[in-house]
Amino acid sequence: MRVLAHTGLGVAPSLDAEKPHLSTQGGSQKIPWGDVVAWHPAYKQGTRRRKPHLDGASDRVPPRLYPEPAVVFAKDQPVRSEMKAGAGASATLSCEVAQTQTEVTWYKDGKKLSSSSKVRMEAAGCIRRLVVQKAGKVDAGEYTCEAGGQSVSFYLDVTEPKAVFAKDQPVHSEVKAEAGTNATLSCKVAQAQTEVTWYKDGKKLISSSKVHFEATGCTRRLVVQKPEKVDAGEYSCEAGGRRVSFHLDVT
Repeated sequence: MRVLAHTGLGVAPSLDAEKPHLSTQGGSQKIPWGDVVAWHPAYKQGTRRRKPHLDGASDRVPPRLYPEPAVVFAKDQPVRSEMKAGAGASATLSCEVAQTQTEVTWYKDGKKLSSSSKVRMEAAGCIRRLVVQKAGKVDAGEYTCEAGGQSVSFYLDVTEPKAVFAKDQPVHSEVKAEAGTNATLSCKVAQAQTEVTWYKDGKKLISSSKVHFEATGCTRRLVVQKPEKVDAGEYSCEAGGRRVSFHLDVT
């Protein structure tokens, strides 16, 4: 007979039984194998074992395996970024996700953001953006983009912009022109390398047979060729989140 250590039980050869059984050392009682859980010294060590096989071997309970978390953000996406924006300018916080279908949620200082006149969310392929419109000091702080229990963060610092226009440049000017005579709208910037954009009634202007742009040193000009009544209106010159405006009256 094969003996199980420390159990006080033995394995009786199954000669006349349909399934294995245990018998006491005295052989006075037979116990079906499936009804017995044998004590083993390993239990003292905290190792759980299943019931022994007939050959005396035991099965260890396999360790519980946890799946690796799904990859949410691209491998080269920094966990944290520092961003700077001038007051009055738009600030764009951008990150890259691993899957194009991933949906993200944006937070500022722990509070969930929703699209508004101040912020908007954009998604293009695997790129996710948060655009802060005309950033001010109150918009500075900690932003996070979260998805699938993972997040990347951005610290946005909003600084006062350097002077864009010359100190003596009027914020608003009135200009009169006679129909058929060129009208010139002129302003002065603080730095010679400053690039400006011109608008009429809120619409961006491009150089054409009707208008053209000039830049000499720190002076920026918009020339309206042979203006007509339809050319009258509100014009503005913008740069670095700042602007000066002109009202053109054609007589």
